[in-house]
Amino acid sequence: MSKINTQLISFRLPAAFALAGAVIVVVSGISIAALLSSSGALKNVSEDTLPALSVSSELSEHARVITSETKRFANVSIEADRVAGIDGLMSSLD
Repeated sequence: MSKINTQLISFRLPAAFALAGAVIVVVSGISIAALLSSSGALKNVSEDTLPALSVSSELSEHARVITSETKRFANVSIEADRVAGIDGLMSSLD
C-alpha cells in the first residue's frame, strides 16, 4: 500500500480548497438559519404586534375623548343637554 505524502503541494492545495469550501458551506448554513429565524420574528411582529398597537392607539384616543367629555358633563345641569351630549359622544366614538 502506498503512503500519501502530505508535504507535497499536490496534496496540500486541494486539501486547503476543500477546507475553505467546507467552512463556506457551514457559514452559509448558519446564516440561512439566522435569516429564517429573523423572518419568523418579523412575521410575528407584523401579524400580532402591529394590529395590537393599532387597537391600543384607538383605545387611547377614545379614553382621551371620554375623559374630556366627562369633565364637561359634570357641569351640565339640564338632563336633556346631558343626554344630547352623550349621544354626540357615542357617535364620535363609532
